[in-house]
Amino acid sequence: MVFLGLAFAIATAGLSAAQTGAIDREPAPASQRPEPQAEGGWRIPVLHAAGTLAAMRISASIVWPQAYDPTRLPDQFRGLERAWSRLPEFRRDRPLLGSDGDPWTINVFGHGLFGSEIYARTRQCGHGPAASAAAVAATSFAWEYVVEAPYKRPSAVDLVWTPLGGLVFGELRFQLGRWLREGASTPVRTILLVATDPFGELERRVFGTRC
Repeated sequence: MVFLGLAFAIATAGLSAAQTGAIDREPAPASQRPEPQAEGGWRIPVLHAAGTLAAMRISASIVWPQAYDPTRLPDQFRGLERAWSRLPEFRRDRPLLGSDGDPWTINVFGHGLFGSEIYARTRQCGHGPAASAAAVAATSFAWEYVVEAPYKRPSAVDLVWTPLGGLVFGELRFQLGRWLREGASTPVRTILLVATDPFGELERRVFGTRC
């Protein structure tokens, strides 16, 4: 319910009191719906990826404050050394999707959605599937070997699955968003569009990003 409320709030952002009081019964033509402009540049995808990594790091400290305590500097330096001097974590005595010690649900859905966020945003800015998947791989590497490495050894399954899951889930999100924008603008379509790409829509509506 909270997420649906957020989606509705973003969807109706920018409407005047008069517009919200008297909604046009005839849907606006598709040509009037704001379309992300495919620039083909990397500034917005890179900034979006950096913001996603920062949000994930802050969330990790909130959810697991002891494991991601930023004040234990000696332990963090040892963690970085361990991350860069050993192979990624892969425990053969555990199931494949949980081979790093994390629950398979976090690896499959958590990292899949993480990858899809980077992939879909890169696709919206005019890049193809290969470049978008490469952006996911680079962002996943930064998370495993830079942001999370001081606290946890990099995960082999995450390094492989995040780009693959990002491509699958991200392409679905990208194509669904494209389909929703092609139809006539209605409140239901707008809310679904925001639910499909909440952070992208928030950036476009609040910060005026072009893609």
